[in-house]
Amino acid sequence: NFEININKKLKNADLVISMPYTSTALIGIKNKKPSMFYDSTGRLSDSPYNDVEIISSTKSLEDWVNKVIDSK
Repeated sequence: NFEININKKLKNADLVISMPYTSTALIGIKNKKPSMFYDSTGRLSDSPYNDVEIISSTKSLEDWVNKVIDSK
């Protein structure tokens, strides 16, 4: 029987990157973790989804990760 308790896993995470839209980012926010959706296709709107930022370019993704790391 294989189970993953996402809340336990996210307690050890520094940030959450979800691809595509998944509840993982929302659970990350609930656990006070920096969270975002990464859309490698660039097809989605850049506006937030359920208050979760959407990032579509690798440069923006890199900038976001560096910002999170720098804030620690």
